[in-house]
Amino acid sequence: MTQDVVIAGGTEQEAWLHASAYAIRFSAVDPSPVPEEVTAGDDAKVDVGFVGLWTPGDPDGHRARMFALKHYATFDDVLIDPRATIVEMLLPFPERTRAAIDAIKTGKHLLLTPPFASSSDEARVLLDAARGAGVSVMCYEPWPFYPPFQKLATLVRRQVVGRIQCLRMRTVLAGAGGWDPFLNPTFPGDRKHGWPSPENLIRREAFEKLSLAVRLLGPIESLSMTGGPIDPTTGGARLLTFKHAAHATYGSLEIVLAPGMTIRSGHDPREDLLELTGTAGVLWLTRGPAQMRCEPVLRMYRGEHLFAYETLPDQWELGFQGCVRHFVQCIRKRRMLEQELEITRHVVQCLEVLQQDTMERYLPEQVEA
Repeated sequence: MTQDVVIAGGTEQEAWLHASAYAIRFSAVDPSPVPEEVTAGDDAKVDVGFVGLWTPGDPDGHRARMFALKHYATFDDVLIDPRATIVEMLLPFPERTRAAIDAIKTGKHLLLTPPFASSSDEARVLLDAARGAGVSVMCYEPWPFYPPFQKLATLVRRQVVGRIQCLRMRTVLAGAGGWDPFLNPTFPGDRKHGWPSPENLIRREAFEKLSLAVRLLGPIESLSMTGGPIDPTTGGARLLTFKHAAHATYGSLEIVLAPGMTIRSGHDPREDLLELTGTAGVLWLTRGPAQMRCEPVLRMYRGEHLFAYETLPDQWELGFQGCVRHFVQCIRKRRMLEQELEITRHVVQCLEVLQQDTMERYLPEQVEA
């Protein structure tokens, strides 16, 4: 059975990145005046029937035409289209949860971008609805399918640097400012289309990185967060510290919002670091400098030797392609996604703890101000 995909919501960059994961074709009955072939699909792209786009506030389909995608004027049009079998939900909260439930009721399979749900109760409602309707849902996470991270996970699993003692992660987010208009001429004015609030950017980033930590080292036993309120103009920072239940391994995640930062990257407005210290060596995964070809994306120090994995494919789009390929294959082969969903449920619970901690610590000050 051919799977046909609709991307719902998101910024221009997000819609473009999500659409680029597919070898795009178009329905024979699609009335949109679009070319038969948009981009030269390579072997890594996922083959589906067609890719459509619904953008709230864009009933005329300007963005769909810009990307040469099938246009849906309303979300109801998506729901009643029997060919649209997969919906990628990029909408913000709380609109997304209501739309996701409606999509599940009409038999759509769902990919929901991080943080998947705003609470454990909300995640439970989504998963119960999906089971009742017999459809698949999964969190859209490119990182676990990014080839350098997959290699890193293999090295950790084989204990190449011994037993992991500490995991340190850092992410510098730029928001819309990180997109270099000289490298991304399609998107220089995307700020007018709106980005997630600073707190939601932090929350989304925390979900993605904590998910990686759980995949590498198992469930998180305890965690806490420090840092003040985030200003959308001047930025700010948050520091998360956590402890894994297995082997009492400790970790930290530093998230910095730097609105004025510009990374000369054609793909992603972030600079990322994952550092794992083991009993016999250290592993580093870096993005940002790696995309600028300043250093290999994955390195390992063991004994007196430094290893650089220079031949790994490190195009960020491969993570998007790997994620949707995994989801499509699970649907086609009727495979269960319980392992993925168990990680998702656990990370949602972690964010719930952090959100309560943030509200107790910062909300009174903001109210008084």
